Amino acid sequence: MLETPGRAAKPEIQPLIISVGPGAVVAVNTGPAREVLTLAQLARRLDMYTTAARAVAAAPVVRLRTARAANEDILREVLARAAIYKIPTIQFEIRKDDALQPPAELPPKVRPHPPARKPRARVIESTDKLPEGPPRVIPKRPAKP
Repeated sequence: MLETPGRAAKPEIQPLIISVGPGAVVAVNTGPAREVLTLAQLARRLDMYTTAARAVAAAPVVRLRTARAANEDILREVLARAAIYKIPTIQFEIRKDDALQPPAELPPKVRPHPPARKPRARVIESTDKLPEGPPRVIPKRPAKP
């Protein structure tokens, strides 16, 4: 790219290749690097990616590859997000032959236990009658000096 005086050269935007594997594991290839992300991380990355693309006024190419047709809903979500951010060129293909395997370093999703609840106060109905007369007042404890 030729540089004109007083103007900086626009950086090139690499195509973003997104591969969706079983268990909604998403691999993002940007040039030589390959990252494995969750869908939430992918959404954030798409935000950053499109912001960067808008900053250099380039048309980013997003390619989506998925291992099976069952992940079409994930593709639709990513495509909808891409449409929101006006990514002009989107290429995706559903590939059934080479399935992406979830990486070994990602632990399986473990749902945390819900926080322990305090036991509810139970109302115990007694058969005893309340004592007659005015209610008893329990004095407050004096503050320690």
